Amino acid sequence: MIEFFNGALRENPHRVGHRLRYDLEGLWSARRGSFRVIYAIDDQARVVEVLRVDHRRDVYR
Repeated sequence: MIEFFNGALRENPHRVGHRLRYDLEGLWSARRGSFRVIYAIDDQARVVEVLRVDHRRDVYR
């Protein structure tokens, strides 16, 4: 997971995930194996903030 954070997510967060809708609008989600990473992107500040990493069945609860 650390490799994902320091690699693909850091380099191009828009490409590795997809936008969330409804209650989670403004956040992004990426799948890595059995896990999902929920994160926010601030394009102006060039910051990606990881908010949650959890198993796919539990991450949206």
